[in-house]
Amino acid sequence: MEAVEYHNVRFNGHLTLGSQYRGPPSVSVDSAWDRISENNTLRPIRISDEELKKMYKSGRPSNVQFSQESGGGSLGSIEVFHQLHCLNMLRKFTYKDHYPDVKNLELKRPEFFRDHLDHCIEIIRQNLMCASDVGVITYDWIKGWDRPFPDLNTWHQCRNFDRILEWSYNHRVHIPGSEMKRLGNEVDLAEPPM
Repeated sequence: MEAVEYHNVRFNGHLTLGSQYRGPPSVSVDSAWDRISENNTLRPIRISDEELKKMYKSGRPSNVQFSQESGGGSLGSIEVFHQLHCLNMLRKFTYKDHYPDVKNLELKRPEFFRDHLDHCIEIIRQNLMCASDVGVITYDWIKGWDRPFPDLNTWHQCRNFDRILEWSYNHRVHIPGSEMKRLGNEVDLAEPPM
Protein backbone atom coordinates (compact mmCIF):
# COMPACT_ATOMS: atom_id res chain seq x y z
CA MET A 1 0.00 0.00 0.00
CA GLU A 2 2.99 2.33 0.39
CA ALA A 3 3.07 2.69 -3.41
CA VAL A 4 -0.57 3.80 -3.64
CA GLU A 5 -1.18 7.39 -4.59
CA TYR A 6 -4.39 8.70 -6.15
CA HIS A 7 -4.95 11.14 -8.99
CA ASN A 8 -7.80 12.11 -11.30
CA VAL A 9 -7.81 10.68 -14.81
CA ARG A 10 -10.17 11.26 -17.71
CA PHE A 11 -10.62 7.96 -19.53
CA ASN A 12 -10.39 8.08 -23.33
CA GLY A 13 -13.36 5.97 -24.34
CA HIS A 14 -13.61 7.10 -27.95
CA LEU A 15 -14.29 4.23 -30.32
CA THR A 16 -11.60 5.09 -32.85
CA LEU A 17 -8.99 7.26 -31.10
CA GLY A 18 -6.01 5.16 -30.22
CA SER A 19 -3.65 4.89 -27.32
CA GLN A 20 -0.18 3.42 -27.08
CA TYR A 21 -1.77 0.09 -26.07
CA ARG A 22 -4.35 -0.11 -28.84
CA GLY A 23 -4.35 -1.24 -32.44
CA PRO A 24 -2.82 -3.93 -34.57
CA PRO A 25 0.51 -5.42 -33.49
CA SER A 26 3.49 -3.15 -33.97
CA VAL A 27 6.82 -2.58 -32.30
CA SER A 28 5.43 0.44 -30.43
CA VAL A 29 2.23 -1.31 -29.25
CA ASP A 30 4.14 -4.40 -28.12
CA SER A 31 6.72 -2.21 -26.39
CA ALA A 32 3.98 -0.39 -24.47
CA TRP A 33 2.44 -3.69 -23.36
CA ASP A 34 5.85 -5.15 -22.45
CA ARG A 35 6.47 -2.11 -20.21
CA ILE A 36 3.35 -2.79 -18.13
CA SER A 37 3.19 -6.58 -18.36
CA GLU A 38 6.90 -7.23 -18.88
CA ASN A 39 6.42 -9.72 -21.66
CA ASN A 40 4.02 -11.71 -19.50
CA THR A 41 6.19 -12.10 -16.39
CA LEU A 42 4.66 -11.34 -13.02
CA ARG A 43 7.49 -9.25 -11.48
CA PRO A 44 8.59 -11.24 -8.41
CA ILE A 45 8.85 -9.43 -5.08
CA ARG A 46 9.86 -10.46 -1.57
CA ILE A 47 7.12 -10.71 1.06
CA SER A 48 8.06 -10.56 4.74
CA ASP A 49 6.51 -12.84 7.35
CA GLU A 50 4.67 -9.82 8.82
CA GLU A 51 3.17 -8.98 5.42
CA LEU A 52 2.11 -12.62 4.98
CA LYS A 53 0.21 -12.41 8.28
CA LYS A 54 -1.68 -9.33 7.09
CA MET A 55 -2.71 -11.26 3.96
CA TYR A 56 -3.80 -14.35 5.98
CA LYS A 57 -1.14 -16.40 4.18
CA SER A 58 1.40 -17.02 6.96
CA GLY A 59 2.23 -20.43 8.33
CA ARG A 60 1.48 -22.20 5.07
CA PRO A 61 4.14 -24.88 4.59
CA SER A 62 3.55 -24.73 0.83
CA ASN A 63 4.64 -21.05 0.57
CA VAL A 64 7.61 -20.59 -1.75
CA GLN A 65 10.38 -19.10 0.38
CA PHE A 66 13.74 -17.62 -0.43
CA SER A 67 16.78 -19.05 1.29
CA GLN A 68 18.39 -16.96 4.02
CA GLU A 69 21.42 -16.55 1.71
CA SER A 70 19.06 -14.95 -0.83
CA GLY A 71 17.55 -12.62 1.77
CA GLY A 72 14.71 -14.75 3.15
CA GLY A 73 11.03 -14.00 2.87
CA SER A 74 8.47 -15.47 0.51
CA LEU A 75 7.89 -15.13 -3.21
CA GLY A 76 5.04 -12.90 -4.35
CA SER A 77 3.90 -10.57 -7.09
CA ILE A 78 1.50 -7.64 -7.28
CA GLU A 79 -1.87 -8.67 -8.65
CA VAL A 80 -2.24 -5.88 -11.22
CA PHE A 81 0.61 -7.43 -13.20
CA HIS A 82 -1.20 -10.76 -13.34
CA GLN A 83 -4.35 -8.98 -14.52
CA LEU A 84 -2.36 -7.11 -17.19
CA HIS A 85 -0.73 -10.40 -18.24
CA CYS A 86 -4.23 -11.81 -18.72
CA LEU A 87 -5.44 -8.82 -20.70
CA ASN A 88 -2.30 -8.95 -22.85
CA MET A 89 -2.87 -12.65 -23.48
CA LEU A 90 -6.41 -11.91 -24.68
CA ARG A 91 -5.10 -9.04 -26.83
CA LYS A 92 -2.50 -11.29 -28.42
CA PHE A 93 -5.11 -13.99 -29.00
CA THR A 94 -7.14 -11.53 -31.09
CA TYR A 95 -4.03 -11.17 -33.29
CA LYS A 96 -2.73 -14.73 -32.87
CA ASP A 97 -1.40 -14.96 -36.44
CA HIS A 98 1.08 -12.23 -35.50
CA TYR A 99 2.16 -13.94 -32.25
CA PRO A 100 3.66 -17.38 -32.98
CA ASP A 101 4.14 -18.14 -29.27
CA VAL A 102 0.38 -17.78 -28.70
CA LYS A 103 -0.53 -19.71 -31.84
CA ASN A 104 1.96 -22.49 -31.01
CA LEU A 105 0.71 -22.83 -27.43
CA GLU A 106 -2.86 -23.10 -28.69
CA LEU A 107 -1.80 -25.83 -31.16
CA LYS A 108 0.47 -27.77 -28.77
CA ARG A 109 -1.71 -27.62 -25.64
CA PRO A 110 -5.23 -26.67 -26.75
CA GLU A 111 -6.95 -27.71 -23.51
CA PHE A 112 -4.44 -25.83 -21.33
CA PHE A 113 -4.64 -22.82 -23.64
CA ARG A 114 -8.45 -22.73 -23.47
CA ASP A 115 -8.28 -23.07 -19.67
CA HIS A 116 -5.74 -20.23 -19.59
CA LEU A 117 -7.97 -17.92 -21.66
CA ASP A 118 -11.04 -18.78 -19.56
CA HIS A 119 -8.99 -18.18 -16.40
CA CYS A 120 -7.94 -14.76 -17.71
CA ILE A 121 -11.52 -13.78 -18.54
CA GLU A 122 -12.59 -14.87 -15.07
CA ILE A 123 -9.79 -12.95 -13.32
CA ILE A 124 -10.64 -9.77 -15.22
CA ARG A 125 -14.38 -10.24 -14.52
CA GLN A 126 -13.76 -10.68 -10.80
CA ASN A 127 -11.55 -7.59 -10.70
CA LEU A 128 -14.06 -5.44 -12.58
CA MET A 129 -16.88 -6.55 -10.30
CA CYS A 130 -14.73 -6.04 -7.20
CA ALA A 131 -13.81 -2.51 -8.23
CA SER A 132 -17.39 -1.88 -9.51
CA ASP A 133 -16.69 1.41 -11.21
CA VAL A 134 -19.63 3.71 -10.41
CA GLY A 135 -18.59 6.46 -12.83
CA VAL A 136 -21.55 7.80 -14.78
CA ILE A 137 -21.71 7.66 -18.58
CA THR A 138 -23.75 10.43 -20.19
CA TYR A 139 -25.30 10.30 -23.67
CA ASP A 140 -25.44 12.70 -26.59
CA TRP A 141 -27.35 13.00 -29.83
CA ILE A 142 -24.95 12.53 -32.74
CA LYS A 143 -25.66 13.51 -36.33
CA GLY A 144 -26.48 10.41 -38.36
CA TRP A 145 -27.36 8.29 -35.29
CA ASP A 146 -30.97 7.44 -34.42
CA ARG A 147 -30.18 6.50 -30.84
CA PRO A 148 -28.37 8.23 -27.98
CA PHE A 149 -24.58 7.72 -28.18
CA PRO A 150 -22.53 7.16 -24.99
CA ASP A 151 -19.85 9.66 -23.99
CA LEU A 152 -17.29 7.20 -22.64
CA ASN A 153 -14.79 9.94 -21.78
CA THR A 154 -15.41 9.86 -18.04
CA TRP A 155 -13.45 11.07 -15.02
CA HIS A 156 -12.05 8.63 -12.46
CA GLN A 157 -9.98 8.74 -9.32
CA CYS A 158 -7.26 6.22 -10.07
CA ARG A 159 -4.29 4.75 -8.33
CA ASN A 160 -1.17 6.12 -9.97
CA PHE A 161 -0.04 3.09 -11.98
CA ASP A 162 3.38 4.56 -12.80
CA ARG A 163 4.10 4.89 -9.08
CA ILE A 164 3.12 1.22 -8.52
CA LEU A 165 5.24 0.22 -11.52
CA GLU A 166 8.20 2.15 -10.11
CA TRP A 167 7.68 0.55 -6.68
CA SER A 168 7.67 -2.90 -8.28
CA TYR A 169 10.96 -2.13 -10.07
CA ASN A 170 12.54 -0.91 -6.84
CA HIS A 171 11.35 -3.93 -4.83
CA ARG A 172 11.90 -6.57 -7.46
CA VAL A 173 13.70 -9.73 -6.48
CA HIS A 174 16.66 -10.49 -8.73
CA ILE A 175 17.24 -14.15 -8.04
CA PRO A 176 17.90 -16.50 -10.95
CA GLY A 177 15.24 -19.14 -11.48
CA SER A 178 17.91 -21.79 -10.95
CA GLU A 179 18.20 -20.60 -7.33
CA MET A 180 14.45 -20.96 -6.70
CA LYS A 181 14.67 -24.32 -4.97
CA ARG A 182 12.79 -26.08 -2.27
CA LEU A 183 14.40 -25.47 1.11
CA GLY A 184 13.48 -28.92 2.38
CA ASN A 185 10.68 -28.16 4.84
CA GLU A 186 7.89 -27.49 2.34
CA VAL A 187 4.68 -29.44 2.14
CA ASP A 188 3.25 -29.70 -1.37
CA LEU A 189 -0.39 -28.89 -1.93
CA ALA A 190 -2.25 -31.73 -3.63
CA GLU A 191 -3.58 -29.24 -6.21
CA PRO A 192 -3.55 -25.49 -6.81
CA PRO A 193 -5.37 -23.42 -4.14
CA MET A 194 -9.14 -23.20 -4.61
